[in-house]
Amino acid sequence: MTHALGLAQGVVGLFAGRVLEPLLVNVPELFGSTLAAHRRLQRLPYSAGGIRMGRDDNHALLQMFFAAHLSQAVGQVAELGVADLIGEDGTRPVSDLASETSCHERTLYRVMRYLASHGIFVEQDDRAFGHTSLSKALRSGAEDSFRPVARMLQMVSRGLAGFAHTLKTEESALAHVFGEPMFEYLSKHPDAAAMFDAAMPAFHVGEIDAMLDAYDFSDIATLADIGGGSGAVITGVLQRHSEMRGVLFDLGHVIGRAQENLARDGVAHRCRTVEGSFFDTVPDGAEAYLMRHIIHDWSDTDSIRILENCRKAVPPGGRLLIVETVVPGGNDPSPAKEMDVMMLLYPGGMERTETEYRELVAAAGFEVAGVTPTASMVSVIESRPV
Repeated sequence: MTHALGLAQGVVGLFAGRVLEPLLVNVPELFGSTLAAHRRLQRLPYSAGGIRMGRDDNHALLQMFFAAHLSQAVGQVAELGVADLIGEDGTRPVSDLASETSCHERTLYRVMRYLASHGIFVEQDDRAFGHTSLSKALRSGAEDSFRPVARMLQMVSRGLAGFAHTLKTEESALAHVFGEPMFEYLSKHPDAAAMFDAAMPAFHVGEIDAMLDAYDFSDIATLADIGGGSGAVITGVLQRHSEMRGVLFDLGHVIGRAQENLARDGVAHRCRTVEGSFFDTVPDGAEAYLMRHIIHDWSDTDSIRILENCRKAVPPGGRLLIVETVVPGGNDPSPAKEMDVMMLLYPGGMERTETEYRELVAAAGFEVAGVTPTASMVSVIESRPV
């Protein structure tokens, strides 16, 4: 099992190294247990066909580099839809899979064999492949399907060619390679934007319920979801609190897709949609404002600009709820540290410590009133205007 450099090399720790469940369920304790097992394995010699590779440090580092191949292999078969072609409980000869995906048969077999050695698919007799629980998660029809996540991360991983640029400048590797920031790219490429939207529910599976279970929203009459994207968060809150009204605010090309979701989920009559950019303004009319996974996309300068616009809208006695991953101190592993590198490389943002959040909101006229952990990877950072 491998995890570390994989995140900086592609689809990585989300799926490779069998940390899919800990990261998607977002339980840090499980993540730590997975890493502990990984470290125990690192101390064992790797033997194949009587050939013993070096142990300890060199072997552990080599396995981290191998993780790049694994994450790319997962992304490629997800893009090809191989898991869908196998069916839910069947098996398919690699010759059929190669024919239906226009792949070179022997090459596809070697990649599938490699994935099967990591628990993703299982090889049967006569070069046929069936499913494991991990490969089933790559099926388009699976609950919380990981396929959109794998496809999205495969797409943005092209930006890794700019890693050296990021190290020297703190600028987004993806923007350096693509020639424009990630969200500008998505606004110009509807297919990529749709892929991004489809990936988010599985990427952050379980977070909304965990947030609602941990933080008390019951005394909020109107909640504004700033940068609310597809509307998943405001929908979840409104469905849990039947008397609450909502405001969903995002860019025009996003709001159009979100309105369909609100109507489908039966909350459109209680949720007003507003088009705009949080860099320019934030709509008034709510007593509480929520941003989930917004601030972590941006630099300190851009984040303060967003927060200052929120400060203009939050009424006296109101509150701002920032739902983000809080980076712990120390050297222990954490999904937050994995996510931080991803934010650095792709949108050019960052995950922050509690102290960094306190300093950030203070620069925009807020004071942190409390930090509420959840059973997921995120915490609810409640701030009040000062």
